[in-house]
This record gives sequence, C-alpha cells and structure tokens, in this order.
Amino acid sequence: AQSRTPLTGADCGNPLGKACEPRIVTEATFASRLLRSGKPPATYPPYYNDSENSFHYSMSLGLVAPVAPKIGVGGIISAGLREDGLYLLMGPRVRYHLSPTTALDITPGYMLERDRSIVGPVMLDAAVTFKNTIGLSAQLSHGNLTYWTPEDPEVTQGVTTLHFGARLSGTAGLFGIGTGVLATIAAIAILVAVGVGN
Repeated sequence: AQSRTPLTGADCGNPLGKACEPRIVTEATFASRLLRSGKPPATYPPYYNDSENSFHYSMSLGLVAPVAPKIGVGGIISAGLREDGLYLLMGPRVRYHLSPTTALDITPGYMLERDRSIVGPVMLDAAVTFKNTIGLSAQLSHGNLTYWTPEDPEVTQGVTTLHFGARLSGTAGLFGIGTGVLATIAAIAILVAVGVGN
C-alpha cells in the first residue's frame, strides 16, 4: 500500500512548507451587537434603552487537525460574557485555509449553560484570521430571551442577534484571554469591595 503524502504548506496555513500538525486553538473575541430581531415588551423599563446583549466577549480553547488539503476539523469550548450574563458553549470547528496566511473558521455551537437574559442556546460563529493572530468575527445567535418587567415577573421572546467584532488568535489570543480574566477578577473585586463598603 502506498503511504499517504503529508499535508504541507498552504494545506494548513504554513508558509514554511513544514508538515501539517494539529493546532491548539486559543482565541479571544471582542464584539458588539449589530442587529436584533423583535423589541422588548412594552412594560420593559425604558431606561435600559434596549442595550442588553450589546457587548460580547468570549475566550475559546480547542484543537483543529488537518484532514484534507486546506481543511482542518476539530472542536472548541468557549466561555462568554455579554452585557448582562455568562454562557458556556461547545461546538465543532471547521477551518478552511484561503491562503498560506489567511483562514476561515466556521463553528456551530450550543450553549451548555447560560443566563436566561442571553439569547440562546444556538450560536453560529464565523471568522477570518490572518497569520493565526488577528481577524474579524461574527456571531449569529438564536433562541429565547427572558425579560424581567415591573408588571410581569417574566416575559420570554424568540430572538435572533448578530454580533460583529475582532478576534485574537494564537499568542495574541492567549493575551486576550489573560486580559479578560484579569478584568473579570478586578470587576468582581470592585463589586465585593463596594458591597462590603455598603
């Protein structure tokens, strides 16, 4: 039997032509909401100005392995923060190398855990990254969103949102993850200090 020729070069985004190997995924995403279907209930407090879920930050870890010329397949797990809640997501990752320096990543994900004030549980993530360092990303989320209103304890609506922003990958992704973790710890410390002070 003939041995399989190793995938090299543009097959896996390696301009040096070395053999393709599985890559660890380390990503940080910073995005803002562009579109949202539907409107909050009429009884929703107007001073919130419909700003829920407008900010999106996530950190992702995973693995992608080459399976065919220019194509890699793997999976990721992500922890995310939106303006008013947290979520934990898992999903498969498909990577297509557009060139030796540019890759397209597609990740359909499912939120294993989430605050009900976050649209979910389904999210489709797409990103284009340059030299496994920096790129642009979009997150299309669909599912239920729960509002708490003065007149009604809860109002749940089916909602679709689209977020768009920047993605850091590889070493830059690790930096973004570290920055997010430190910022979260600092925010918790401030909230605890304020609570103790009161």
